[in-house]
Amino acid sequence: MLYRQFCDYVESERLFEGRKKLLIALSGGPDSMVLSHLMFRYNVHSERGKDLELALIHCNFKLRGEDSDRDAECARDWASALGWPFFEESFDTEAYAAQKKISIEMAARELRYDYFARVAREEKFDACLLAHHADDNTETFFINLARGTGLRGLRGMLPVSRGGGATTPEALNTVYIRPLLFAEHDAILRYARDYHVEYRIDKTNADSTFLRNAFRNTLFPLLDKIAPRFRAHLTRDMEMLRGIDAALEDWYDAISEDCVKQDRNEEFVSVEVEDDLGTSRFRLFFEIFLMRRNFNAEQIGQILRNYRRGTSGREFVNRDASVLLIREPAGWRCVHAVKGEYEPILSPFVLPEKTPACKEGKREMLIIDPIDPSPRKAFLNMDRLQFPLTWRHWIPGDKFKPLGTKGFKKLSDFFKEQKISESDRQKVWLLCSGNDIVWVAGYRIDDRYKLVFPASGVTDAWVVELED
Repeated sequence: MLYRQFCDYVESERLFEGRKKLLIALSGGPDSMVLSHLMFRYNVHSERGKDLELALIHCNFKLRGEDSDRDAECARDWASALGWPFFEESFDTEAYAAQKKISIEMAARELRYDYFARVAREEKFDACLLAHHADDNTETFFINLARGTGLRGLRGMLPVSRGGGATTPEALNTVYIRPLLFAEHDAILRYARDYHVEYRIDKTNADSTFLRNAFRNTLFPLLDKIAPRFRAHLTRDMEMLRGIDAALEDWYDAISEDCVKQDRNEEFVSVEVEDDLGTSRFRLFFEIFLMRRNFNAEQIGQILRNYRRGTSGREFVNRDASVLLIREPAGWRCVHAVKGEYEPILSPFVLPEKTPACKEGKREMLIIDPIDPSPRKAFLNMDRLQFPLTWRHWIPGDKFKPLGTKGFKKLSDFFKEQKISESDRQKVWLLCSGNDIVWVAGYRIDDRYKLVFPASGVTDAWVVELED
């Protein structure tokens, strides 16, 4: 039953489309052991799965003495039984947490994702599979609800995402796939029992000092008694929230051009926009604007209170000191920074190790005519770009505004129009500025980043060219 649901979920979400070499995170616990067992069956019995190249990766955080070493031994033996390549690393997690002054839980997260990303990059894996399931997503919902992360947090984990909890810029393009988000934990345990899949138990899961464990061990048993189907209902509702969040993103993108004025590394949000949008819609827009720029819920609350009081001169710095927000009489000025210093960003690219063959981007002063029409060369509006730029590949849900069009288009629809086969889509490179796709390399730039020539006929451009 679970295997058939697994196959249906993989196919319906197109999780492995355009991806052949996959790395599977294996802790030794029931979830990751069952995921690897399901992937083994899919690799052997499924027509679409037979060409996959699979490997396992394990992190030993050295937090539970001999138990941690036994987990590693279990993972190592399982990889040997499956006949798959195996990667493992040990960490002094407590020392890392003390050095960075963060919790043990956060330290393990950073170490884990940085290691996954490094192996994926060095060994040329297309994605890393994680064993998060429906109950993990339910826990994530309540954690984000408690932290006030907004709609994006309430939608939970996504079937496909990038970056994870990595801390290095080069790791932000790592793709993570969660093929078990549909499955409840009890179903996973039943599968392990029915197919004699051995696994290890992490005793720290009973420690409710960790926030996630506190929800799992205290709140959920109570909710199960009150509403036995609440987890299934919440899983369904979170899928709906993902759709609502996507629609909200469309709304935000559609009006942001009128609401936000950009100038190099600065943005300006005018309070006059409220007259057109209305108070509640402007507040929603402004909250999304701030969330996208890494302000947390507490900071956003302070900013909105300051907005209502109309106090000029206040300054707010976001969580990673990359953005300075300044209150002005007519609105808010947002200054993008680097390394905590408020100065223009000069580094042109953050590049993953595997990138398209292209000439180094350069700044040019251009006149109206002539402009090279080749699709292999992009002329981008220097005033709109946010450096550093990044390269990545397509993931489902991506959209941009093709040059010459008024509205946004899903990249999947653009690929169909260009007659790009599904197998070739993952070969297309995307040049990104922040969260925006500015160039589908070799095909089309985004209309928002086209050149705008002033009366002088000369403009400042960033030029990128693919090599022949």
